[in-house]
Amino acid sequence: MSKIYQEQWGEKTYIGYYLKPRFSKLLSLELTPTWDTYLKLLSDGVEQYNEIDFIISAPEQAVLQEFQLKRLGPGGIKITTEALADYINGVKNKYSKNDSALLIEISRLPDIDFPRLEKLVVKEDVPFGEILLIGLGNDSTVFVVGLKPDPGFSVYSVEQLLA
Repeated sequence: MSKIYQEQWGEKTYIGYYLKPRFSKLLSLELTPTWDTYLKLLSDGVEQYNEIDFIISAPEQAVLQEFQLKRLGPGGIKITTEALADYINGVKNKYSKNDSALLIEISRLPDIDFPRLEKLVVKEDVPFGEILLIGLGNDSTVFVVGLKPDPGFSVYSVEQLLA
């Protein structure tokens, strides 16, 4: 996602996490944090019970996007278009309105009928500012599908995203 937003924003992006208060304080006390400090932060300091899973930011432009990550269809379980629409429409009962992006990783993205999904999802009821789907294609491609605020579809090679 960082590479995708880097392309969209036209500048280097960074991935961040909300930290537990004591670890945030620890980081602010170290003038030059060591790798051990960073490893400790990542293993023990990330706030696990925050509704935001990660952040992508572009500090030069002072922009950021918060993400809540969900996974559907792990282990080869097939997710139907209707089941995905029901899941997305159901988040209105679980979350309050916010500006973050709901990022749903789907194990078998090619199985989804996107024009039908767009008709089934009641976008104005979904409390997230953005709805994105991400998943692998049948080859070494990564698909990113936007449903809200505007529909969109992008395809990237795995090599392109790892470069």
